[in-house]
Amino acid sequence: MMPARQLLRAFLLFWCVAFCTAASAQNTLWQVRSETATIYLLGSVHLLRHSDFPLDPALDAAYDRTDLLVLELDLNAADPIETQALINRIGRISNGDLEDWMGAVDYRRAHELAADMEVDLDRLRGLKPWLAAITILQLQLARLGFSPDLGIDFYFAGRAKSDGKPVLGLETMEFQLKQFDSLSQQQQSEFLLQSLEEAEDTPGDIEAMVKAWKSGDAAALSRVLEDGFTGYPELYERLVKNRNSNWLPHLLELLNGDRDVLVVVGALHLVGTGSVIEMLERRGFAAQQL
Repeated sequence: MMPARQLLRAFLLFWCVAFCTAASAQNTLWQVRSETATIYLLGSVHLLRHSDFPLDPALDAAYDRTDLLVLELDLNAADPIETQALINRIGRISNGDLEDWMGAVDYRRAHELAADMEVDLDRLRGLKPWLAAITILQLQLARLGFSPDLGIDFYFAGRAKSDGKPVLGLETMEFQLKQFDSLSQQQQSEFLLQSLEEAEDTPGDIEAMVKAWKSGDAAALSRVLEDGFTGYPELYERLVKNRNSNWLPHLLELLNGDRDVLVVVGALHLVGTGSVIEMLERRGFAAQQL
């Protein structure tokens, strides 16, 4: 079984890899060309701070050169009420509560740790452990100044909405939520408990990811990714490689088309073994990091 800390690091990589876009020699931005189309693949920054703006001009320039924006989710089509209803349906416990899922001893320990963070875990009793962990992590990151509303995804979705540029989503919110909901009950409980136990280390873990991002060093970011999933290859398959494979036919279709496209996906999907970049290169496309 994967050590709980590894599960926490893997989650951080999936949910909030790279939180800054400071200028560097390169960005997590790649250009892939066919005879008829150009695709720009941008590693997504899901949470940002106000201080991280303005973005590197190269990112806006890539957007300006394209006719279509492709995101993991079509954020412009999302209805907040429907999204919350979906989260409640998938992420809430239908029978019992969080203490029943975790057991009295682990819940009591989690409650004490949450209290140290000034979080009342009793208010989250109706949530499954993975959603409780996400909720607490988002609160912790918000206290550090990070917000999903400032993320790269929302930034370019907002630009596309203002410009009337079409947006395509590669996945649905339901699909993404079920990636976490498919974790076993024990894995979910370990994840929540360890996220609380390691809360004081979370800023340092994030800064390590930020450093890799700022350097523009894909190899360094890949090492961070691989370290985060060490010992748990099935989670890597589920959260990264399988999704990359699912996206590949859509990207190949875009390359066979006649429109230039900006594709914004999580940065971890563009580096490492089985990355989108690697899959495209195996099919004869050259990827140039910008």
